[in-house]
Amino acid sequence: MPRIDKYYGTNTMIGGDELNKLIKLGYSGYHAQFRVVCKAKSMAEANRLAESYGLYKKTFTKDYTSETGNKLEIELAYKYGFIIALDGTEGHKFISAKELL
Repeated sequence: MPRIDKYYGTNTMIGGDELNKLIKLGYSGYHAQFRVVCKAKSMAEANRLAESYGLYKKTFTKDYTSETGNKLEIELAYKYGFIIALDGTEGHKFISAKELL
């Protein structure tokens, strides 16, 4: 059976070293909440990926996460696997989560 990817999106708090890296990459906002989107086959896999990038191990929860229908988010998550909005929760400018490593 072929792998069926889903695109999970949520808003999450990012702090510490990861927030400092986002500031160096161009984030100029005043709070630490960001839109994140992940390509994964399950929410559990999405959480494992989030943790691998230094984010909270329960970033994606059933109460606050949905499958995104946003075309830009889907295209970028398809290309990069895991993306973070560099403009906080606005969702207009994204970077690959790999840039946090």
